[in-house]
Amino acid sequence: MKTGIFPARKTQQQYALKLSEKIEQTLPDIDQCLVFPRKHIMPSILYMSPFSNLSHQEAKKITALEVKEKSNVQLGKPLAGWFILLYGLMKYIEACILFRVYRSRFKQSGISQLILWNGLKLRQRIATIAARSLNIPCYFIERGALPGTTTLDARGINYLNSVPRSTDFFFHQSFQGNQKFPAIKNQEKPLPGLPERYIFVPFQVNTDTQITMFSPWINHMPHLVEVLMELETELGKDMPEIVLKTHPACPQDYKQLEKHLMAFSKRIHFVNNLSPKKLIASADAVLTINSSVGMEAILANVPLIVIGQAFYDIPGLTTRASSISELQHIFKYHSYSHANQQLRNRFLSWLDKEYVVHGCWHKADDEHFQSMASRYQNLLETAREAIGTTLVSI
Repeated sequence: MKTGIFPARKTQQQYALKLSEKIEQTLPDIDQCLVFPRKHIMPSILYMSPFSNLSHQEAKKITALEVKEKSNVQLGKPLAGWFILLYGLMKYIEACILFRVYRSRFKQSGISQLILWNGLKLRQRIATIAARSLNIPCYFIERGALPGTTTLDARGINYLNSVPRSTDFFFHQSFQGNQKFPAIKNQEKPLPGLPERYIFVPFQVNTDTQITMFSPWINHMPHLVEVLMELETELGKDMPEIVLKTHPACPQDYKQLEKHLMAFSKRIHFVNNLSPKKLIASADAVLTINSSVGMEAILANVPLIVIGQAFYDIPGLTTRASSISELQHIFKYHSYSHANQQLRNRFLSWLDKEYVVHGCWHKADDEHFQSMASRYQNLLETAREAIGTTLVSI
């Protein structure tokens, strides 16, 4: 049985080579672990089959996401209609070509499984579709749900991952809440330059799939600010103080937006000279679309309001706002609260004990690679058991 690993960057390529060695050494059922070349599988013409085509529907979905991402790069500077059409056509053609290349290469290699990063960006998304068209299951690597960890998931990443969303699941786990996650009190005194009481709202990267795919009613960060300003107009004195912080990886310049807030808002402020950890610690609550800051808020035991699609948005753990009217109600009546502590402890304990692999993949040591190989083996065994159960039921 062969496993393939599909890296998209140089750092991923280096990690993939070491992980492939550990998998071959550790897993008796894996005869070979192939690492496909970084970026495009070249020379592509040798692997392109004229008999494999990406469906029109899938190509349209991929193109729409690429166009949305491109549009979010140019915030404040709307793209011309002709440019959107041309860019969309180019991405449509690229998607169709890459699908043929990847599908043909995977088929010729004889792999039975595919490991790859993310699975939602252009090349990785097409590689996933190509593999699944050959009934090759995919396993996805991403930064872990807890600090200093890595995820290897058979379903997907972020909102698509396999973390259960049912409170009953966590309450029926056999282990007790892990004392590594005690409740952390907020700072008693506000930090200099901050309102005495506030809700912390971290910005996210406008082009990230967390926004382009898993944010149903907020299009980008300027749109989020528009919503908050509209709520300030509606609520007046009932509007809570809001503290915003830009994302360090976001390429957009928000200086004009900051000036606009200073001129027209009394309750919404940018604070970029303090770390998210400090801003979380002294906040009444954190509001996020689906940022990893949401997990930091849960770890800090600070009330969390979620307005997008997030795997940690579980009743009893967070407060959900699916529209501007719901968010207005939450702000007006302060209808957010700390998480149920038993649920919080069990949720964090399950992630720590059962789900994440300890160690960051981009700073991996031998122990981490061994843990990743073990996690992969467990996922393969779970998949075999599921197939066996299905066959028995038939």
